[in-house]
Amino acid sequence: MGKKICMVIFLLLLLLKVPYVYAEANEVSKLSDITAEQKVVVLMYHHVLPNQLNKYYRNNSAVISLEAFKEQMKYLYDNDYNIITIRELEEFIYYKRPLHKSKNNTSVLITFDDGYLSNYIWAYPVLKSYGFKATVFSITSHIPKKSIEVINPDKLEKISYEQMVATRDVFDYESHSHAFHKKDHNNVSYIVSMNKDEVMEDLQISINKLGSSKYFAYPYGEYNEETIDVLEILGFKLAFTTKPGYINHDNHPYHLTRFAITPFTSLEQFKKIMNLNDL
Repeated sequence: MGKKICMVIFLLLLLLKVPYVYAEANEVSKLSDITAEQKVVVLMYHHVLPNQLNKYYRNNSAVISLEAFKEQMKYLYDNDYNIITIRELEEFIYYKRPLHKSKNNTSVLITFDDGYLSNYIWAYPVLKSYGFKATVFSITSHIPKKSIEVINPDKLEKISYEQMVATRDVFDYESHSHAFHKKDHNNVSYIVSMNKDEVMEDLQISINKLGSSKYFAYPYGEYNEETIDVLEILGFKLAFTTKPGYINHDNHPYHLTRFAITPFTSLEQFKKIMNLNDL
């Protein structure tokens, strides 16, 4: 008799659990559907200069005017785009974690390559005023020991460790190599042309200089399978190219695309990128 009662209780408990399991599975399915529809635009910037101070870099594709940068950030803010951190992108790709709702189901990651002082002097205040976060990929061998407070617009000066600490509320600092942001006599990036052990040593120095780093931007956008092997061994989670394109939840974490924003990117072109209209 006791066994029958136990069996009845067990069956009742099982029946009570079924709707819960179904609801949980249904919720996961809904989240998967949401994630599948979401896109991420990664913007790639370098150096920022006010127009009136830019004497020598007007035709340099890596130097955008402060005026254009302000206009672009205002557009993102006014149109309620979801500005994400690089950690959120990692969770979106690895764990399919949905991002906050945003216009056109589009979220935005803002990145800067090389670690120019102008990111600290001019880009930082603009980003902070809107509550935006961004990632700077630093060439650690270029980081000066002493801070430069008065920028020389005619030079390509870099942000210091002290300034990096002071801007952590906006910027996340990640690796763009230590001393391998250069090309060999065949015009091939050192990240590709040097042997695997040398690349690993360079990136390990970069990690040590930064304290830690899980995210990488390929110098000149160049890489090969050995590069990816090194990134995996060193524990990098994401790596970014210079190829344009949108990111979704099933992108390969070491082949992530970015849209280069240059002085030749008009506001209309910027809007097209943000509205998922390929240029």
